[in-house]
Amino acid sequence: RVCYGSTMESALRHPYCVNADGSGESELLYEGEHEATVGVWLPDGGAAVLIPFGTAQSYDLQLLTPGSGEIETILATPFTEQYPALSPDGSWLAYVSNESGRAELYARPLQRREGRVQVSQNGASESVWSHDGRELFYIEPTVAGPRLMAARVETSPRFQVLSREPLFATDNYETAGPHANYDVHPDGRRFVMVQRAAASEVIVIKNFHIEVDRAQSR
Repeated sequence: RVCYGSTMESALRHPYCVNADGSGESELLYEGEHEATVGVWLPDGGAAVLIPFGTAQSYDLQLLTPGSGEIETILATPFTEQYPALSPDGSWLAYVSNESGRAELYARPLQRREGRVQVSQNGASESVWSHDGRELFYIEPTVAGPRLMAARVETSPRFQVLSREPLFATDNYETAGPHANYDVHPDGRRFVMVQRAAASEVIVIKNFHIEVDRAQSR
């Protein structure tokens, strides 16, 4: 199944899923009075972290169980919570919040509301968890431009950040919100990103009317 956000049936963006081979009809996962999109699925595919645009004019985080339609609030504050990422075992939720006045990456247990740990130090967006659960990737803004960071973490016996390492500049890649616009390969060493289009060119064609007349006479 492939899930995506669309405004095809409403002026507001809502999440849909469709079979990966293109067969069948698209299924509307959630429709509310506010725009929402799916941030990430739980590893077993039984539920998803939903990112609705809340009543406080900021993004919130909810847990959506598509089969029953049950929705459980994870975080709903006057601040913006976005870019959710789940550890491979589904136990830890990483997300970006601007509650401190600057967007930073945090991690906390998915099923408990306490025990939050700040992962980033100098701002963050677009969090993605490595497939082995040992690293959290995120985009860090710098004076020279944004760059991809790798925070090495451990989750047992408690969550802690072991190190933070800059990987490469990302100013040539497209960003997105409220979910990440890239992914990491299972080997943890390669990434899939959307490269920015090259700068547009202005082309001057002389004697354009002559070329048009020539083409029409063929």
